[in-house]
Amino acid sequence: MVAVPLSRLVKLGSILVALLLVLVSSRAALAHAQLDRADPPPDTPLDQSPPQVQLWFTEPVEPSFSEIQVLDDKGQRVDKGDSAVVAGTPQSMTVSLPPLEKGVYTVAWKNLSTVDGHVVRGAYTLLIGVDAAAAPPPVVEAPDKPGVAPLDAPIRWLGYLGAATLVGVLLLLQLVLFPAARSMRLTSTVTTQTAGPLRRLLWAAWAVLVVGTLAGLLLQSVTASGQGLAGGLASLGALLTATRAGYIGLARLGLLLALVVMLWLLRRQRRLLPLLVLLTSALMATSSLNSHSGALGAQAVQAMAIDWLHFMGVSVWVGGLVGLAYLLPRLLDTLPAGQRWTFLARLIPRFSTLAVASVAVLGVTGVYLAWQHVGSLDALTQTLYGRSLAVKLALFGLLLLLGAFNLLIVSPRLEQLAATRGEALAQNMTVATLGQRFGRAVRLEVVLAGLALLAAGAMASLTPARPMYERLAATRPLEMTTSLPDLRLALTISPARPGVNTFTVTLHDGRGRPIDDAERVDLRFTYLGEDLGTTVQVAQPQGNGQYTVRGAWVGVEGRWQTEMLVRRPGQDDLRTAFRYSVSRIAARQEVAGQGTSQPVLPLLLAGGVLAALVLGGLAVYVARTTGLRSPAGAATGLLTLACVALAVFLAVQGPSGSALASGDSRNLRNPFPPTPDSIARGRETYQTECVACHGVRGRGDGPAAVSLNPKPADFRVHMAAGHTDADLFYWLSEGVAGTAMPAFKERLSVDERWHVINYLKTFAPVTQ
Repeated sequence: MVAVPLSRLVKLGSILVALLLVLVSSRAALAHAQLDRADPPPDTPLDQSPPQVQLWFTEPVEPSFSEIQVLDDKGQRVDKGDSAVVAGTPQSMTVSLPPLEKGVYTVAWKNLSTVDGHVVRGAYTLLIGVDAAAAPPPVVEAPDKPGVAPLDAPIRWLGYLGAATLVGVLLLLQLVLFPAARSMRLTSTVTTQTAGPLRRLLWAAWAVLVVGTLAGLLLQSVTASGQGLAGGLASLGALLTATRAGYIGLARLGLLLALVVMLWLLRRQRRLLPLLVLLTSALMATSSLNSHSGALGAQAVQAMAIDWLHFMGVSVWVGGLVGLAYLLPRLLDTLPAGQRWTFLARLIPRFSTLAVASVAVLGVTGVYLAWQHVGSLDALTQTLYGRSLAVKLALFGLLLLLGAFNLLIVSPRLEQLAATRGEALAQNMTVATLGQRFGRAVRLEVVLAGLALLAAGAMASLTPARPMYERLAATRPLEMTTSLPDLRLALTISPARPGVNTFTVTLHDGRGRPIDDAERVDLRFTYLGEDLGTTVQVAQPQGNGQYTVRGAWVGVEGRWQTEMLVRRPGQDDLRTAFRYSVSRIAARQEVAGQGTSQPVLPLLLAGGVLAALVLGGLAVYVARTTGLRSPAGAATGLLTLACVALAVFLAVQGPSGSALASGDSRNLRNPFPPTPDSIARGRETYQTECVACHGVRGRGDGPAAVSLNPKPADFRVHMAAGHTDADLFYWLSEGVAGTAMPAFKERLSVDERWHVINYLKTFAPVTQ
């Protein structure tokens, strides 16, 4: 193998930073204590000046680095300057106002999150005696300084790389190099030959970690103060002594000083290696304490623990690769040819076993963290955090392939060839070729691992995908489409929030031409949370196939159904419906018959199952080569089962089903919206089971009705009476006492009964 100088690795790291810095700097880093609500609300016209402005954020904020300002149309501050965090409510801030004249004002704020230490700035318009249409864009007093936020990702990368190298190299010595040396009675040789390179590598990793830590604290202070480098240096003391992020930073610096002592003593006391690993692991925990996982409320403790475990898994794998790339060439060059390849043959399986365990940990913890911070496929693909995660996953996938190459191809062949003794082995070109391939694979793995850590640094500097996607979705209307016979229908709800909305129905025929001659386009709004009745509105034609109606028909948060009836000249009425949920954050369409769609990432489920299969195969390999009783085989098997269990857990997360499934019939709702498919299935069942009594048109005039007393129900009357889904389902299931209406609960399935109910509702007369 060819030795890779440390200077070359440093240069390579610089190139990696430069390559991804373009991607990272293209978007400013986003903060996390986002504005949740405000009083007065944004862009709401007021008749008179309010006494104060109060803001609520999604995370607690630091009083020393958070402030609200109210500016007039010239950018001059007009508040009383008493901005403060509300006592007992660290997520809220207030600022008092003097009596203000009529006009347009800007409420501007900045804050430093207590949880993750990120800074956010924002503004909205305050209107006093002014129409909203006349308001200009808000004026922000102190915008973010360009070119500062993009440094966050590479600075975090330095910290990750330094910490991962320390942990990974130390565990590489304890679990791979020294055990392999003992098996060949080379412990003294390995200890002597690695002493110098090991010290240089550990001190270099420590220096990188120190630079990353100090630069991160300074960048945080600069960003929080908003006054450039000089202001950041002046505010650094306050940051360290008055904020949670500062306390964690001081703890990190203290651990770094302790590492200096330990690294110095390690020169003579090799027994300190386990203690050094524990100290470095504790240092890693400081990153988890100030991570996105800390903002998960009641789940923060376990999320931070899983975040730390995830980082440990990365460190064992990535740091071990760095150690192999730097230490192993220097060690092998000092060994005789025969021992060199035998040592390599014994080392690779040990490192691969360690890497397999790391991958298992990464699989389990990574799925959990992605579920918490991403949560949906749209969030993965439409946010910078999600795309960074996708890049990271792709890089680790390539790492896994290279690791499998070393484990399943290089290692077995080396073991086979290592049985050759003496000069024959020394001159065996196959062995040399395998060794070179292994060396190239390790160096390539180091490159990929460096890129993956940079992607992780980018993720840590960005708002997690789940809340960011919710905010992006909050700016978009809800669009839903369906196809009916010779009709393509789309419903757009804007802004798709509780309150006043514009509902636009767009109609095209089968050839894509707009339909402007519809005689009637009705929209029926039904709240599915409880019985609030149904509101019917007629959409007005606007041309180009569009029909609109505006009003507060969707007035509360929760699940809604909008049913549409389209009447065209000389054609049968067409009906369909959409179900969706609305909140003040976002709106989401439901899948027919499946309730509210949950923000569970399908890709995570597939990835969890795939990871389980891969890890299961590796577990079998480890068990066959090391024995089921070995710790590595047992650990890999258990972690594989954990990955499978987590995938199953995510798979079963979702809607709890209808009220029928939960046994609650008071707010029983049809789980199937009245789509053409549902109505067609209901019509088929109706014609088989109901038409004899109720007739083809539901008027109670079927062939058997003549001999019945009382007469069968006229569905035109009953559907117009506004009976609830619960009423209809009960009568259809249990029958109606004192009439010939039988119970169908034994003859029709639950789904068949619901589809029949959707068909019965088509008998209701069309009214305003």
